[in-house]
Amino acid sequence: MIKVAHVCTSSFSHKILVDKLTLLKQRGYDIHLVSSKEGYNEKLMQNYDFKLHFIHMNRKIHVLDDVVSIFHMVRLFRKEKYQIVHTHTAKAGIIGRVAGRLAGVPVVIHTSHGLPFYEGQRKLKYYTYRFLEKIGAWFCDAIASQNREDMKKIEQYAPRQRVYYEGNGVDLSKLDDRNKHISCEQITALKDRLGIPNDQKVILVGARFEPVKDHFFY
Repeated sequence: MIKVAHVCTSSFSHKILVDKLTLLKQRGYDIHLVSSKEGYNEKLMQNYDFKLHFIHMNRKIHVLDDVVSIFHMVRLFRKEKYQIVHTHTAKAGIIGRVAGRLAGVPVVIHTSHGLPFYEGQRKLKYYTYRFLEKIGAWFCDAIASQNREDMKKIEQYAPRQRVYYEGNGVDLSKLDDRNKHISCEQITALKDRLGIPNDQKVILVGARFEPVKDHFFY
């Protein structure tokens, strides 16, 4: 059985990974989740059978904290003898890739769930984050992107790296099942509570409230 560590900065990210990781587990992979304990949702994780490891990671750039996190992660990787380390999110992507290489993990992969640098960002942040992503690319075997637009940017800052399109999605069967249990009366009551006219269409955008998500586009 291939032993894989999936690394994300905080436990908030568990919810975007667990369904996909369940499919990998069904295919015979031994899946471990590594993250800080920030945002841990015990109720969510009760529905999944993954081994969890908590290592503090500062979501901001903090050299001392980051070095300590790398040290603890190297120790964990060597102890567990992972065959693959797969990192997610920007901060864990740097720390996890460096730790994976230092620990001698055979395969280190990173998935970009959205690049930390983007148009309209302050120049110092933009070039700092871009430089860090470039460094991270030196410490892995491949990079995956969840959208094709970011692939072009990744290929620019990591021209010698293998870049793959991973894509993203939701389990439509779960949405269909949920839709069967929602009545017109419930929808009307919700619109009344939110002050939305009953004949007005509503668009749901599943994204955090940050400028990079461009909510005003709608």
